[in-house]
Amino acid sequence: MKQLSLKQKLFIKQYLLYKGNATQAAREAYNVKNFKVAAVIVSQNITNDKY
Repeated sequence: MKQLSLKQKLFIKQYLLYKGNATQAAREAYNVKNFKVAAVIVSQNITNDKY
């Protein structure tokens, strides 16, 4: 099993901090401003088999 990247770990922490708001967690963890880009990152992270 592969290890999570630092940004993926931060995404998980931010996800818990924002009480399940994955888009906001992605914006914070990956330092993106655009909500559509954040939504793509969320999709990639949620479907990632590392979790």
